[in-house]
Amino acid sequence: MEIRKLNHVATLAKAGTFARAADLLGITQSALTRSIQAIEEELGLRLFDRGRSGAVVTKAGAELVRQGEIVLQGMRTLENNMAMLSRGEAGDVSFGMGPLPSSIILPNLLGFAANDHPGIKLKAQIGSLSELLAALKSDRLEFVILSHLSIDEASNIYANHRIGRMKLVGLVRKDHPLITKPDFTTARDYPLLGGTPLDDARQQENAAYNPTIMCDNYHVLRDVTLNSDAIWITADCMAHDGLVPLKNFDIAQPLQIVAVSMPGRHLSPSARLFIDKAAAILKEY
Repeated sequence: MEIRKLNHVATLAKAGTFARAADLLGITQSALTRSIQAIEEELGLRLFDRGRSGAVVTKAGAELVRQGEIVLQGMRTLENNMAMLSRGEAGDVSFGMGPLPSSIILPNLLGFAANDHPGIKLKAQIGSLSELLAALKSDRLEFVILSHLSIDEASNIYANHRIGRMKLVGLVRKDHPLITKPDFTTARDYPLLGGTPLDDARQQENAAYNPTIMCDNYHVLRDVTLNSDAIWITADCMAHDGLVPLKNFDIAQPLQIVAVSMPGRHLSPSARLFIDKAAAILKEY
């Protein structure tokens, strides 16, 4: 039994006449008549009694309408859900982020989801490069956002595109000794704070990034910086009233931020929505 014909029966039962039902359905009266006749022949049941007063649903027709409404409502719900998925308004999205991007992007991204897209079930994982890529390969994550992708075969194994960049600086408390007496010949005498490098190759490549204290909890690093003479190597947007960047303290080139996924796997509209939002958030810094 076709869903289209089932809808014709339900509409005719409510409208009471072929003329009104055909108008509601946007088809000709003759087309509706043929459709009703076809389903009656298919079922071997008379669904309507025709008369001068219109079409009166039979007992068998009423039962078909009653059970058919459950099917039709299910189809309407399914069509609506699929439409929401196509617009990125519903569905499940699992993604990962490295510690640095997550400290900057994730709060606003989750707020965007909560306020503007409550129909989407979101799961965010923060982890190391190996953890995130393993989860990506096993389809536990749809995409990951990293501050860089420092493996040689990345371009052959992963699909990635740049969504922004971050400039690394050395942040200190505003009354740090190097603020009043910027002697960078002794800057290395102060403890350097930073996140765990994504891999050893990247750390060797960027010799300037060699923290003496490593931690991936950026709230902890901020508090340590505020309460010590340590220099925190991080993104410049982490500066605020209590933390200021050291001038002329070139620690590294800007980090490229990339969204990484498995090639050949179609990203859902919801995933693309959040990648675009992450890029928009980065532009604000």
